[in-house]
Amino acid sequence: MRALNAWRLMAVSLLFGSLVACFPAMDWREMPVSEAALKVQFPCKPVRRMVSDRGLLHCEAQEIGFSLSWLQFQDPAIMRQALQAAPQALAERLGSQAKIRRLTGDIGAEVPAGALAWPESGVWLIETADGTSRLLVWAHGLTLYQAVVRGGANTAEVAQRFFHGLSHTQH
Repeated sequence: MRALNAWRLMAVSLLFGSLVACFPAMDWREMPVSEAALKVQFPCKPVRRMVSDRGLLHCEAQEIGFSLSWLQFQDPAIMRQALQAAPQALAERLGSQAKIRRLTGDIGAEVPAGALAWPESGVWLIETADGTSRLLVWAHGLTLYQAVVRGGANTAEVAQRFFHGLSHTQH
C-alpha cells in the first residue's frame, strides 16, 4: 500500500513539475515610459520603437504577445475618431474573418486613472483563426493609447494583469 501511495505521489510530482516547466511564472517588471507619460508592467523585456509623435513597446512571453502603443494628436476631434476606429482597425490587420466584440461597459474599471471618460474607450476581444487578442484603448490628454495582449485562448488573466499595470505619471 505504501509503495502504491509513493508511486502516486511521484506521478503527481512529475506531472506538477512538467506543468511548471511548461508554464513558468512570468517575470513582471514595472518600468517608466516617459515619452508616453506612463508607468507600465511587462512580463518580459520590451523592444522600444519611437518615431516623433508615436511609440511602441512590444515583447513576447510564453507565446503571448504584449504591446503598448501611443500616438499624440493636435486635434481632440481627430483623436476621438481614431479612438473609435481603433478596434476595427486592429481586427482588420489581424485577419479578414476577425470577430470583434466589446467585453465590458464600465469605463472607469477598464482604463488607467486619469483617462478621458469617453464611451469609445474600453476593452475589446478580437478572435481570429490564429488566436485571440484583447485590446484596451483609451485617451489621456491629447494622446491615444492601445494596449494589446495576443495569444491563445487563455489570455484573459494575463491581459487583466497587463492592463491593470498601466498608470499615468501625469494628470
